[in-house]
Amino acid sequence: MSGSRGGLLEAIRRLEQALADDGAGRLGRSLAGVEAALRRHTLGAHDPDGTPGPVDRTRLGLARRSARLGRRHLDLLRETVALREAAARTATAQDRRALCRRAARLAAQLRKAEEEEAGLVLESVNTELGAGD
Repeated sequence: MSGSRGGLLEAIRRLEQALADDGAGRLGRSLAGVEAALRRHTLGAHDPDGTPGPVDRTRLGLARRSARLGRRHLDLLRETVALREAAARTATAQDRRALCRRAARLAAQLRKAEEEEAGLVLESVNTELGAGD
């Protein structure tokens, strides 16, 4: 999981840098990188039902949060694909500004989802370790 997570975090960083640099071609490439990293992360770090692992699914609260996060990752992947496709056909400066605003929101949402996933996994591990006390 850490390898796919690290790859996703690096792709998010490149997206944020492309937004700061305001390079048209770079934004499209960085979105493609986020898409690839998010696909690897979603497939590699999640169970077949889309939920992040390793999470103690015997605890209903953790299981529900995990399932929500899995659905959120899939929604973020769909948004990333839509943005990448929009970047390929963006022609005007106004379209580009709108695309950059959407991409900045996406980067923030991706960062938040990754923080939530790290917290969820940590809580699950801490609960499991504490159970033996």
